[in-house]
Amino acid sequence: MVIGNSAYKHGDELKNPVNDAFQMKKALSEGGFEVQLHYNLSQTEMRKAIDEFGVRLKNFDVGLFFYAGHGIQANGYNYLIPVEANLKSEQDIEYDCVKADRVLAKMDVSGADVNIVILDACRNNPFERSWNRSSAGRGLAFMNAPSGTLIAYATAPGSTASDGTGRNGLYTSAILESIEIPSITIIQLFQNVRSLVTEKSNDQQTPWESTSLVGDFYLNPKKNDIGAEQITAKTNIIMDIDKPSIETTDNSYVDRTFSRVGIAIQSLVIPGLGLSRTTGNPHWLKGVVGYSCIGGSILFNKMAISTYDDFL
Repeated sequence: MVIGNSAYKHGDELKNPVNDAFQMKKALSEGGFEVQLHYNLSQTEMRKAIDEFGVRLKNFDVGLFFYAGHGIQANGYNYLIPVEANLKSEQDIEYDCVKADRVLAKMDVSGADVNIVILDACRNNPFERSWNRSSAGRGLAFMNAPSGTLIAYATAPGSTASDGTGRNGLYTSAILESIEIPSITIIQLFQNVRSLVTEKSNDQQTPWESTSLVGDFYLNPKKNDIGAEQITAKTNIIMDIDKPSIETTDNSYVDRTFSRVGIAIQSLVIPGLGLSRTTGNPHWLKGVVGYSCIGGSILFNKMAISTYDDFL
């Protein structure tokens, strides 16, 4: 499920969360997820959407919750702020916001094997300046990840995050960029996100994760298959050689086989090792492979011809 809250009626309006939500929906859908998209929700709407998400998740092995918008911590708990919230004091938080633990609880009891929670909600508290006294901390508080869960924060616990200057928030933008990298696990993806955000924020923002995942998980399995598809295509080139007809009585098939394997090795394997005919590279290996295949062809012919003829 993806939620983006931008149109706050009483706090600072945010320009990026709704854009973030739409872009995340697109990226996740392309990765094979069934995505429920919501934006600019009230407290009642948020609670209802989260509860319905928890029910639907019972039919899936993997759950993902993404939230972009205002968030706040109070008394050690994190809260997501609905668009109509008017927090005149810290005491209003519990009654006018949605506890992040509600999301974790619904996902935990769903029975899904893997749960991912992404919170781009660590911006400055837009209401705190009107409070006389406050014990609320900056940013979001650290939350322990239940079994099989990864919780990702836009910045370190107790710190605040930038809303970004472009179409998407700084954190979400880095996630969208990292999803495009093929064959990386969810842990590697967020490591790349951390590197991008830290660099682009001049070390002012460091994304954070809490995880209890066991084993590798790929956020975008379709893109993870790209490498395997390329390998399969190359393998098919090598293995797609003519089979002998029943009338074949000479050794031409064996010759063709070794010749084509030699060509395949020279055109696919050698370049894959970074070798070429350029000066300074061990291009002699091509000759070794080529002559080995020719020699192998002659040797194979002499050893196998009687068996081949017997087969025919």
